[in-house]
Amino acid sequence: MGITRRADTMSGAYCIAGTRIPVSMVKSYVRLGYDADHIIAEFPSLTHEQINCALAFRSKPKAAPEQEQAEDLP
Repeated sequence: MGITRRADTMSGAYCIAGTRIPVSMVKSYVRLGYDADHIIAEFPSLTHEQINCALAFRSKPKAAPEQEQAEDLP
């Protein structure tokens, strides 16, 4: 479980592992006032643990996706 980034998935965006759901989307929902239960209602495949992981994630400076291989992040 964690955050992944692949050049060939969602244009290289950081996503919740095993999904195509970008971390930025989860953070946007929270900024709009949605709680974890509402986010799970929108994305039933997510768990509270995955949402917490996305909210805790801080990306490092973005390199060009074509320069990176798949990476798994904690």
